[in-house]
Amino acid sequence: MALTAGTRLGPYEILGAIGAGGMGEVYRARDTKLQREVSSAILAEAPPPLPARTPVELKLVIERCLEKEPARRYLRAGEVRAALEAIQSGAMTPSPARRRDRSGRRRRQVLAGVGFVVLAALLQVTVDTDSTTVAWRS
Repeated sequence: MALTAGTRLGPYEILGAIGAGGMGEVYRARDTKLQREVSSAILAEAPPPLPARTPVELKLVIERCLEKEPARRYLRAGEVRAALEAIQSGAMTPSPARRRDRSGRRRRQVLAGVGFVVLAALLQVTVDTDSTTVAWRS
């Protein structure tokens, strides 16, 4: 379902299409509340649930990236990077049982999760790096 210029999605007014792929469509839009251009990624379907073995800290970062409410998600790619670096450095404290696990498998799981976050970030291609929106297609 392609959106046309002038279509409104909450406070966002679609200005035009940027691109489309297998996961959805990306549009240039105007945030009418903040009076700035943003991009809006419209996903074809909700993303699948994360595997049960995904570290809790990483799940929190991914869920915040995909949050529908703008006030609850990261506004800049730098914020996502800082959160991922906090996980990597141990500043974002996992549960005691998880902290003791220093195996290579845990590192691979975190790297796989980081890959997922990067993929999610790529879906949120920004026109103005100050703001990005995500909406699920009904």
